[in-house]
Amino acid sequence: MAKRNTDRSSIEPDYRPLGEWDGTLRLRIDEVALFDSPGAAGIPADGIQLPSYLPTWKQDGYSLCLLTYTVENVDASPLPGSTKSGKDGFCNSFIASLEGIESFDQIYFDGMIEDGSLEDGDGNVFRLEPGETRTFHSGIVMAGDGVPSALRIGDPNCGIRVALECEDKRSHL
Repeated sequence: MAKRNTDRSSIEPDYRPLGEWDGTLRLRIDEVALFDSPGAAGIPADGIQLPSYLPTWKQDGYSLCLLTYTVENVDASPLPGSTKSGKDGFCNSFIASLEGIESFDQIYFDGMIEDGSLEDGDGNVFRLEPGETRTFHSGIVMAGDGVPSALRIGDPNCGIRVALECEDKRSHL
């Protein structure tokens, strides 16, 4: 997947959509699996970032999708202002996001930048130097028993849509 910087002459100077970069990144989806809970997916309790509407993990009515993917940075660099906190890095939600389910939120990402903080909005931000390849795990909580049908690669609003096959490892169905 590649995304190049575009002409911004018609966009306000201070505006930059999150997740932009200049250069080429390659993405390989290694595994997509559904689980009953973060623990069943092997996610450590201290790595969970719960959204405000879900103060504790509730097994009933929620499922967890664990997305494992590998990113290769061919020659890309993040554009200034491409993350919420303003720290240099790539935003994983612009690398890959789920489709085909009504409600979902990432509760786990194992690649957050070393100097990042959840309070500053760095939960999705990772660094990857040109020539470097790294595998990431993203845990996504989903309301209901739905199964994601597709993955959006790149910008969640206009990226490339790819059909998705999930291995269902839930026991409650």
